[in-house]
Amino acid sequence: MSLKGKIISLDDSGLKAKVLVKPIPDCHGCQACAGIIKMSKAANIESEIEVFTNNFPVKEGDSVKLELSEYQGSKVAFIIYGIPIIFFLIGMLLTPYICNIIGIALTDLARIIGALSGLLISFVFIFYYIKRTNKDSFIMSISEILSDK
Repeated sequence: MSLKGKIISLDDSGLKAKVLVKPIPDCHGCQACAGIIKMSKAANIESEIEVFTNNFPVKEGDSVKLELSEYQGSKVAFIIYGIPIIFFLIGMLLTPYICNIIGIALTDLARIIGALSGLLISFVFIFYYIKRTNKDSFIMSISEILSDK
């Protein structure tokens, strides 16, 4: 995932920069970066985000290309899509054992309740995981300095 923006300020260490980004027409309908840039693309407004400079010799006013690494993108996709599916299946698979322990008959309704309970537990897990995670691990980085043409 990549975005284009303009550097509006650099921090004192030069490791991070504030970049003004605006959704581009190429990604119409895709909301992948809406969470990162904390806005709705439908609004088509500029937003300020903090990014890593990756030791590029950038200065205020430079146009840059920003990217979220493939590893980070895959990690986010697994957390959001993979974990709920895994917990859903675990809930469904554990239902016979739980029904046996508490002494009730195994029915389709019990399996549905078990699977949905696993799904609910996954959402709670994801919520606390995201709360504890270092926010810098999901910050975009400058991948290229664009020439103003």
